[in-house]
Amino acid sequence: MYFVVKKDVQVNRKRFVYISHCRDIEFFDPVKEGMNDAAALLDVEVSFIGTDDIDVDEQKALLQKAIADGVDGIATTVTHETAFDDLIGEALDHHIPVVCFNTDASGGRGRQLSTLVQDTYAAGVRLGNFMAERMESSAKALITLHSDGIDCLESRKKGIMDGLAEKEIEWEFLTTGNGSEEARKRVTRFLEAHSDIRFVFGTGQDDTVGSGQAIMDLELGGTVTVCGFDISPVTKELIRQGHILATVDQQPYMQGFYPVLQLYHYLENGIQPSDMDAGSNIITKAKL
Repeated sequence: MYFVVKKDVQVNRKRFVYISHCRDIEFFDPVKEGMNDAAALLDVEVSFIGTDDIDVDEQKALLQKAIADGVDGIATTVTHETAFDDLIGEALDHHIPVVCFNTDASGGRGRQLSTLVQDTYAAGVRLGNFMAERMESSAKALITLHSDGIDCLESRKKGIMDGLAEKEIEWEFLTTGNGSEEARKRVTRFLEAHSDIRFVFGTGQDDTVGSGQAIMDLELGGTVTVCGFDISPVTKELIRQGHILATVDQQPYMQGFYPVLQLYHYLENGIQPSDMDAGSNIITKAKL
């Protein structure tokens, strides 16, 4: 007589980590939602960590720790053209796949297996062209960035300016800090001191929202026009109320969802991750 002894089998779930700059900004909330939905779908563990602002050395340290901890896959923002190449190569040498989401300062030339980002320069040009039809020549305008040194924001900024080059706009620039409330305060103070500004261009979610709220607080609707980037419930409401004219979406949920799928199917099925464009759809009140 034979007896079959059943043993409890502990299946090790794959562990993925997202490593980002500015980890706590509101823009990343739908990224985390997409990440968690994909993780639940595939039954993998996933965490989202990162730096407070732009800190390449700290982000590299987090990447090094993830490699040392033996995670199964990494999704990271690439915030410097070459600084992450060696560590990404080290991860690949340890059979840990690495994909990029949201920001790729390497322009697709880094060692990551794929990038899931917006073509930020083209998106900036698109917004500039959209606004060119609504702006007079030599108008005075403000471009805001929530942080200095972020390649994608600088690229959007350049795209906006190039898209409006023929208008010979007089530009001002302002760093608003992380968080829409801080942006609201700084943009309010700036507009109070520069009453000749007629247009405000945000380059990220927080500064776009903060600019719209500043227009609302100062009751400048009809005098100052705000446009910018990224979508959130607050952004949508400000568009409906007329405090923001338009914003450029880049599908943050997708930026969270698809890297998990790419890492998982690379490990399980040998499917090579491929680059994906996060898009640059211009959202106006008519599209809400």
